[in-house]
Amino acid sequence: MSDYSCGGRALIEARVTIPEQGAIRAEVEVDGETAITGEVDLVLTGGVAYRCTVMAGGVSDTRVLAVLTSGKGTLGDAVPGQHFYQSAPRTIIQSGLNGELLNPVMPSIADQPIARWMRIEQPGDAALAQLATYLGLGWWFDPDGQIRLGQIEYPEVTLSGLDVLPLDQPQRKRFDFGNDETLMQPRTSVVTAYGTYRITEVRYWLSQGRWRGTAYYV
Repeated sequence: MSDYSCGGRALIEARVTIPEQGAIRAEVEVDGETAITGEVDLVLTGGVAYRCTVMAGGVSDTRVLAVLTSGKGTLGDAVPGQHFYQSAPRTIIQSGLNGELLNPVMPSIADQPIARWMRIEQPGDAALAQLATYLGLGWWFDPDGQIRLGQIEYPEVTLSGLDVLPLDQPQRKRFDFGNDETLMQPRTSVVTAYGTYRITEVRYWLSQGRWRGTAYYV
């Protein structure tokens, strides 16, 4: 259990949602007597560390509770409406990041000017999603807390230690699993004993030192 941590403190329990697009969301409990604040590293199974910001939390007895989201936690703040003329998507995106960091590596279409683009006042993540959809791209947060804009692909991966429960309800497009060795992530095609699945969202929970999860696929 000591391998899993938040802000350098061992995790007691955690619920983490990693979506195909957008920011991860997490609710955690950790040892300690003082609250966790600001930017922290959330270390999950396989040693994968997500840079997150504490959005809410407090102290309860000997546990610290915290609600986390990717990056600096500001992308959901409102961005002002603005008209853009002959502006590259990269420029439009950078104007609405609310202090978040953008990975500079993007498809070439991000530097091809758009004749006209109108952004209404709305949350920054909604504005980014709207533009990404127009470009035919996806967007998500990398573990280092930077926003990435790119094509959503599903490279095939085989995860060591993956224990998938029988697919008793395949019509719901999900399966339950356990894995304390490697982190399953969306935007991958995961090889299992029951087939290969393109993963769109993973919901993890940590209880009694073991990671369990539900994977959603298309």
